[in-house]
Amino acid sequence: MPSSATITSFYSFTALTTIRSSEVNTNFSNFRGHVIPISPTTATGSNLTYDLGSTEYIWKSIYGRHLLMYGDTTAATPPAGFYDIYVKSTDGKAYKKDSAGLESQLGGGALVVTGTPSAGTTVTAAGGISFTFSSGERQLLYLIGDTTVGTDITANPQIAATTSTAYNLELWLYGTSDTNTILLEDGNGLSLNGSITLGDKSILQLLWNGTTWVETGRKA
Repeated sequence: MPSSATITSFYSFTALTTIRSSEVNTNFSNFRGHVIPISPTTATGSNLTYDLGSTEYIWKSIYGRHLLMYGDTTAATPPAGFYDIYVKSTDGKAYKKDSAGLESQLGGGALVVTGTPSAGTTVTAAGGISFTFSSGERQLLYLIGDTTVGTDITANPQIAATTSTAYNLELWLYGTSDTNTILLEDGNGLSLNGSITLGDKSILQLLWNGTTWVETGRKA
């Protein structure tokens, strides 16, 4: 917290005298750590140009009532040790990006849905099931096989492993067809309680433990 003490001393200088560095620095120091009145109309001199603080000189705490975020479509990758928090103008949701350029949605467990019950994402045997960590930490995928004789996934791993060091990621796989089914088997990146065929309204629930997708529930 800044000090609320009143500034009671200030060095003054006589015209045409040599500036004394220590006294000048003391004058500036009078403002450091004290409450400074700021006009409510204070603004930057140019839009989206200037920064408040830097990677070397970081503001300790910011206290305020409302934070009005400018929506953007993406964010620059921050330096090591920093996270960029921003709101996407495309969907109005909050995201973070780390120094490796990895983007993930914020929101304390927001469920990200891909596809619909009537229009599932097509899965091929060789391609397997895609998972992109940056899309969200909890995902529901509506799926349909690419052939009416059933799609037996041969990809290894059957579900894409996340390259993130994160764990406790959740994934629901929802089948949308009784003809274009999808077969998943224990092994090849999956730890299942036996194989499962995803037909219409079949659901497989999985948890990422850091190395493997582990089954936590199913509705065959």
